[in-house]
Amino acid sequence: MEKVTKGLLQDMCRVIFLDLEDLKLAVSEIMLTDIRSSGLWACCDINNIDAFNLLDKCYESGLILVTAGNKSLRFAPALNISEDEIREGIDRFGKALI
Repeated sequence: MEKVTKGLLQDMCRVIFLDLEDLKLAVSEIMLTDIRSSGLWACCDINNIDAFNLLDKCYESGLILVTAGNKSLRFAPALNISEDEIREGIDRFGKALI
């Protein structure tokens, strides 16, 4: 396992944010409206989709997210998450959106 350093955490923060931004463009800016992050935590606002229904789809695909109200979903990965695991999670989230 790679040692968790400040630089590594900053890199993973960028990966989460940029991959969510790419997903926002891919699925439609109407579905994902606002993406924000603080450290490894990221949150995205959703439109035209019930957060709780989407959360169920995510759970079915093996992705655990947290709701932040009924129009936002929060990503809160472990500090030692790898870039590949982040990308897999964003991919599962994208599939749940479709």
